[in-house]
Amino acid sequence: MTQKIVERGLIDWIVIGMLVLVPASLAVFSFLQPKTETRRECYQRATKEIRARYQAVGKTTIDTSEEIEAIASEIKLKCPN
Repeated sequence: MTQKIVERGLIDWIVIGMLVLVPASLAVFSFLQPKTETRRECYQRATKEIRARYQAVGKTTIDTSEEIEAIASEIKLKCPN
């Protein structure tokens, strides 16, 4: 029995290239896609920023309900979703 050697044509190389390039480009695209922040992560980040700002001033407690409302509105501004 002899085996017949099949030579690859132009269409074969195009198909092989597409089979390699499409998954590779999708993988690169998924790595380069910016990470979207969840609502919880945004709230945690905003809270840490506010806490750090308060601690930088030397304030350790929240004294009035107005401060609580101001902090809540600032978090809502930073995290609109």
